[in-house]
Amino acid sequence: MLESGQSHRRSIRVRLADLPGSLHHLTGMVASAGVNIVRLEVVSRESPEVWDDIELTASSEEQLDSVVASLRERGLDVIGLPAAWAIRDWAVDVLHALERLGEAEEPSDAVDRFAETAAALANAEHAFVLMEPPHPDAAAAEARWGLIQAAASAFDPDSIRWSGDSVGVRIVMSAMHASRSEEEEPGGRDGVGAVIRIPIVARRPAHLIVIGHRPPFLAPELARLDLFAQVAGPHLWAARARVSA
Repeated sequence: MLESGQSHRRSIRVRLADLPGSLHHLTGMVASAGVNIVRLEVVSRESPEVWDDIELTASSEEQLDSVVASLRERGLDVIGLPAAWAIRDWAVDVLHALERLGEAEEPSDAVDRFAETAAALANAEHAFVLMEPPHPDAAAAEARWGLIQAAASAFDPDSIRWSGDSVGVRIVMSAMHASRSEEEEPGGRDGVGAVIRIPIVARRPAHLIVIGHRPPFLAPELARLDLFAQVAGPHLWAARARVSA
């Protein structure tokens, strides 16, 4: 909740030196500008540097612009994050995802809930799952194709900065190319994507794809997406099997 008078919000990603007092120095500069820090997450800590996501609130956009400019003038790397960016409690969100998977009433519903959680965790606009179903499912295939088409219309697969499983990257790029007509112009070129292998069963390879207008994924962000796939993947398969029975 925003404090009284703090009606403007912005999230930024800042690179600090991994030294005692670095964070204290940053918070002091922010506070001296009359800007409030309401959330902070250490996204990556690999000596000699730390990347922090910080949510700021202020009474005006000018105050936020001023404090960002001041941080950059002091030599800090500052990346502006999308307006919808959320600093999340990953453990809580994953637990909620497992609960929602258990409540799925249709196979496609289970996949949708899995993908929705992945998109939220990754702060990405698009997420979908590519996997071979246990038996033909026209409705699920049509829904999945619609998601691939939506991603292909928003992003040019050749221009996305991909991370993650290299085999999965080739699969999803091929699917996105196939979903576009020859006359269709490529979509936006500033996308960032990740492909994570989902451990369901060895004979049925599956991949989670997330794509968005966001900064490149840091290694710990990919590791957490992989952990989500490791934990929730078997629950996804179990939910699909249960509702299909």
